[in-house]
Amino acid sequence: MGFEIKHEESNTSNAIMPEGEYEVIIKSALEDVTKGGTQYINIPLIVRNDIDQTYKNAYVWHVIWKVKEPKDADKACSGYSSWGIQSISKATGLQNGKKYAGLQDWGADLVGKLLRVTIKHEEYNGEMQVKVRYCNPSKFPECNHIYKDSKPAASGAGAPVISEENLPF
Repeated sequence: MGFEIKHEESNTSNAIMPEGEYEVIIKSALEDVTKGGTQYINIPLIVRNDIDQTYKNAYVWHVIWKVKEPKDADKACSGYSSWGIQSISKATGLQNGKKYAGLQDWGADLVGKLLRVTIKHEEYNGEMQVKVRYCNPSKFPECNHIYKDSKPAASGAGAPVISEENLPF
């Protein structure tokens, strides 16, 4: 079996993803905890490969943190930022007025949804990090993204299987 070298498909440099807008698809949305014990919602995003853009198939992580002093709306979201949850829900086109029993059901609804995110750089512990600054509706609602396991993605489709080869670390 042979292969072809395609430099445009390589994302292996040590440079971080440039600031700008990227069309992405949501891989999952799950609660997680940092090594220091801080809870957050981890939303891995994959840069779509069906759109003419750089960094195709690269991962970007969007995070929604628990609020230190939650208001009632935050408490209804298990203490997470209601604004963050509402913002991504609106941008992905989740049904207005839909009620969720919990974050797990909401996260399952996000899988396969499309977004246009604005990436900014932010310094953290002396290192530049990629941060999702804004989430907006996709400019390309028709999705033909193909996951690395060769299964076509469809908006609203179930989560693809995560294998070790898909992880950037």
